[in-house]
Amino acid sequence: MATRSSRSVGRTLWLLLLVIYGSVQLHEAGHWLVLECSGRGPTMGFAGLVQRWDTPPQFPDHWQQIQYPEVGIGWMRLQSLPGSHLEWAAMLLAGQMVPLLLIGLGFFLFHRHRWNRAGVVGLMLVFVNGAMGLAKLIGLLAGSKGDLYFLSLHVPMHPTLLSLVFAALQLAGFAWAWCQLPPPRQRLWGGLLVLGYFLIIIPLRLADARLRQLVNLEVNWVQPLFGWSKPVLLVNVLAVGLFALWWVTETAKAEPSG
Repeated sequence: MATRSSRSVGRTLWLLLLVIYGSVQLHEAGHWLVLECSGRGPTMGFAGLVQRWDTPPQFPDHWQQIQYPEVGIGWMRLQSLPGSHLEWAAMLLAGQMVPLLLIGLGFFLFHRHRWNRAGVVGLMLVFVNGAMGLAKLIGLLAGSKGDLYFLSLHVPMHPTLLSLVFAALQLAGFAWAWCQLPPPRQRLWGGLLVLGYFLIIIPLRLADARLRQLVNLEVNWVQPLFGWSKPVLLVNVLAVGLFALWWVTETAKAEPSG
């Protein structure tokens, strides 16, 4: 019984880590899609568009300079900057809409499939992307300036209001997902979510910082392919393969023996 329980926890953790990583990458894919379709030639890293602040890049011809009064001078790894407030807003908003779309997709999957594979994936999508609303509130209290701050520079809305609206929508999704879980799963998923933060988010940030250094040095194997740094594409393909393996494993578990 203990072994079976351990395997169940392991499969849940496996799915949770993949959903966390996939949600982060899909968020960045929202930014990438607008930049790529508008011909801006982005270089996407593990945690966003490759950029630098305060210190000029080693090869500035491959970067575009930006400047904001409350932030300072920065450089984005783009072939050209967005050409209008509308394009900037679309690029910034595209990433922020992804968690809400994933929550909507997860809600649909769970209601359609309940506790089978697709339903569990759906509930995990809502659980993870809803919980990310807490990060918005923490960032707001800490005074950090993310996508929604920069979005407020291109649309007539206060950044605090933008953050509160998006955080409220995501946290509503998290509360709904939490209510679908029986108490034992609430404790399990909650604990694994905290563990997932340390296993995915922190390493992603460290990897992204190193990747930005290597892009700045023009190291060949980190240069972009289809707008993504090559190591990011490789890890994304690996993540898709691991999700396929999880799906096959769950299929085998669900099939009746004999």
